[in-house]
Amino acid sequence: PQSGTVDLWGTWWAGVCITLPIPSGINSVGGAELVCPGKTKSYKITAIAGATSYTWTPPIGANIVSGQGTNTITVNYTAGFIATDTLRVVANNACGASPERKLTIKINKPTLPSVVTGQNYGVCNAMGIPYSVTNVAGMTYTWSFNTTLANVASGQGSNAINANFLSGYTSAKISVTAGNACGTSSARSLTIRSLTAAPAAITGASTVCSGQIGVPYSIDSVKGASAYVWTAPVGSHVSDGIKTSAANTLTTTATSVTVNYGSTAGNLIVKGKNSCGFGANKNLPITFNCLQRESKTTEVKAGLNLVLSPNPTNNLFTLIARSSSNEPLTVRVMDATGRIAHEIKGRPNQSFTFGDGLLSGLYMVEVRQGKVVKTIKAVKE
Repeated sequence: PQSGTVDLWGTWWAGVCITLPIPSGINSVGGAELVCPGKTKSYKITAIAGATSYTWTPPIGANIVSGQGTNTITVNYTAGFIATDTLRVVANNACGASPERKLTIKINKPTLPSVVTGQNYGVCNAMGIPYSVTNVAGMTYTWSFNTTLANVASGQGSNAINANFLSGYTSAKISVTAGNACGTSSARSLTIRSLTAAPAAITGASTVCSGQIGVPYSIDSVKGASAYVWTAPVGSHVSDGIKTSAANTLTTTATSVTVNYGSTAGNLIVKGKNSCGFGANKNLPITFNCLQRESKTTEVKAGLNLVLSPNPTNNLFTLIARSSSNEPLTVRVMDATGRIAHEIKGRPNQSFTFGDGLLSGLYMVEVRQGKVVKTIKAVKE
């Protein structure tokens, strides 16, 4: 060597070696370490000063395609790669090998798909109904029904499909699995019914007066329902604003109705309907809290007795409200929707005449005396 230079070869021959450090972390080029048989991936480490070569050891079932001896390699995973294993590398020089760096390589085994989203009630004779699961990159999705009366119309292989439900379909399961070269996941299923679900809730008063009329109720629309069947307690009548039930049940497309109550409490029931049949019921218990209540402040000693004649009539009604109290009366005549057609004020034990201008139909006559309330039905022919 020239004067003033360091003789590295002389130093090495003197018995001094450069000890190599453990290689840096192994990086998977182009994404995560999850792989499947048939997959080819590249890996690299940062070059180490003083290293003359690198020795890589692939996982069981994998082969190094290129790059052995360098800091970057390409690995092919064969059908023999069936379990979690490690990719290992050491750096070499004339003094020996560095400590070993490892990277765990995992099989990209498909996991159970997410919950199936889509309409699970009211699919009677429906076509092109969408269903889906959360998409996972690299997965192929296989959809199936456990009946021949439904089929996948489009989207097979993807995470989102459209399904057809044929005549005669009642209830079955749609199932989906995720798959890739590593295998197939367990199936995620959803039961789908042709009939409608029960309405979510009935909005309206659950405590009313005996004989109270025009009490409003409503529900949110039910998927797949073409009509709704409303049933009030016996002796009541249901109206959608256009027609009023002759008995206590009304079939209508309306999601909002009013009820004219009779003298019997019970349940207000509503259910959806489609061409396959009737869906599940939603019930609202109805109780009465003001059946001919007497006032504690006006000293009413006897009940309020109503006499209405003739009833039915095609002309005028005459009402007599008999009471032992002299407290004034308010008489209201209301139609099936709760609209007040007549309002009369007077004294007990006198005659009230009304009916002029009333159309044919059912009316409720409400008489109030203080806190005492009583109603009677009137039919105009």
